[in-house]
Amino acid sequence: MYVQISSGYVLGQDTLTLTGVHPTITTSWNATEGKLTLSGVSGNPTYLEFTAAIEAIVFSNTSINPNGQRVFSITVGQANYLESTDHYYQYIPNTGISWLNAKNAAASSTYYGLQGYLATITSMDEVQISGIQASGAGWIGGTDEETEGVWKWASGPEAGTIFWNGGINGSTPNFSFWNTNEPNNQGEEDYAHVTAPGVGQPGSWNDLSLTGATSGNYQPKGYIVEYGGMPGDPVLHISTTATITIPQITSFTNASNCGNGAVTLQASANIGNVNWYANSTGGTSLQSNTTNPSSFTTPSINATTSYYVEQQYNAGLGVGTNTGNVTTTGVGVAFNVHTAFTLNSLVIRTRKSSNADGSLTVLIKNSIGTVVSTHNLVVPGVSGNNNNVTYNIGYAFSPGIYTMEVSAMSANISRVYFTAGVAYPLNYGVVSFTGNVGNGAGSYNYFYDWNISLPRQEVVATIGSNVTPSVSITSSDADNSICSGTSVTFTATPVNGGSAPSYQWKLNGANVGTNSATYSNSTLANNDVVTVVMTANNACQTASTANGNSITTAVTNTVSPSVSMVSDDADNFVCNGTSVTFTATATNGGSAPTYQWKVIDAGVETFFAIPSSVPPFLRKLSRVALN
Repeated sequence: MYVQISSGYVLGQDTLTLTGVHPTITTSWNATEGKLTLSGVSGNPTYLEFTAAIEAIVFSNTSINPNGQRVFSITVGQANYLESTDHYYQYIPNTGISWLNAKNAAASSTYYGLQGYLATITSMDEVQISGIQASGAGWIGGTDEETEGVWKWASGPEAGTIFWNGGINGSTPNFSFWNTNEPNNQGEEDYAHVTAPGVGQPGSWNDLSLTGATSGNYQPKGYIVEYGGMPGDPVLHISTTATITIPQITSFTNASNCGNGAVTLQASANIGNVNWYANSTGGTSLQSNTTNPSSFTTPSINATTSYYVEQQYNAGLGVGTNTGNVTTTGVGVAFNVHTAFTLNSLVIRTRKSSNADGSLTVLIKNSIGTVVSTHNLVVPGVSGNNNNVTYNIGYAFSPGIYTMEVSAMSANISRVYFTAGVAYPLNYGVVSFTGNVGNGAGSYNYFYDWNISLPRQEVVATIGSNVTPSVSITSSDADNSICSGTSVTFTATPVNGGSAPSYQWKLNGANVGTNSATYSNSTLANNDVVTVVMTANNACQTASTANGNSITTAVTNTVSPSVSMVSDDADNFVCNGTSVTFTATATNGGSAPTYQWKVIDAGVETFFAIPSSVPPFLRKLSRVALN
């Protein structure tokens, strides 16, 4: 017998465990497949032994805040059963098998009379059960061998259905689950294969050649057979399912206020009500039994404050018409706790023979019968039937198997009423009721309207202080005086700009540049003015925008320097020893040009440095003629 979490399974968090004493049955847990196998210790257990074991299986989740829905399949065969398709899926190991041989082998397979075929995966449920939760990766029934880039299912009821058009950047008309950068058609890869574990997304697909690689991750290790939906298939009754929807706070919204005041927080739950508290545990509800989704407005606060939201809902049967009663003790109900919760209260229906208060003692026991909590309850009210009373319990359950029993009652309580004919198990998310205790066949109930609350979650009301944004700009040119054509970079420095301030640069009042903390320009004209407007994104700020300082740039046009020279000897012909004065005249030489004089004689240059401070009329150089 096999019990599997066939939908919603979370590897590493979810487990199934057989509890209690079952001497004829042994179990093994396969974490990859999310499957618990029940086998006989020696020979085959009886139907009643299997039934008792299945009812004692506990689902548990290690997450602090588990969520979602779990579907459990119970089947007599090894193939994985999926309720949403009513199909079965089986991985067949066969290293190196080609796609065509796998397709033929799948088509020749049967499972309790169902015709097999190479799997056609058309939903994430099927990806999960046939790929992610399969015991291995292998061929599936997709191919584009007929037309390159047109992927069709080639087997099963979906044979001929197109599920992908194109290559890596293609699209699906219905459903596909290719791995990243697949299908890439590297070397006539025309056949679909579930990617090996550890390569990309679990359960995703890649394309391979007809035979795949000879080794490694892209060598076929087997194939996946699907059973169900073929013409002539028999109707099987070898599987059943159960579903648990785990209650949870599905969303909550932290909120903030700028300055002292009230803050409105919000939260939603998938079932039940949302209650608000000032403490993570205990305390009195600040707002109880509110509508879902729920809004809670805090009192006026002057500092950031944490509040806590709690989901509360009713589980178990509601109080109905009397169908029977017992006058003995030791009766109660058996139940499995899947996720930690607190039982706030429940209803017990009694008959009293007098108006005086009566008493009941209720025991909570664990899976081995040890009393973990005792509750002495006062039964008030007048004598008579239908004395329905809500009793506060306040017990925090951990995952496991429990019973709750009436162990004693006062003399003036003549009976405890029950509802008969209950079809167990009853699933209520975090708890499943599996049967009754001490009253024959397991179809009675004694405890009604369980009010349950789940662990609280923190929601934060933030009080912020207003800040004033500002911005300043600087230039890469220190004195803001440049020659035309020079590139200048302006840099904005924000103060209280927030996590992502934006910038609008302006040149002479017109928008320029990009949303950047810097702006560069190599075409500035004289007296151009650069400014910036910063938009801040603080949660609390006195203004959203700030104007920076302005920078005016002096620009001088670019000139070409030149120099001319004259001699005081008109014809430039002198006798030896004659003194000659040469005068240099600069054009566009700037405020303090410098000069380098040269004497050239017989191909030899002699240099004389003349300081720029020497006036032109004193710049004399004697030239001695050499013979």
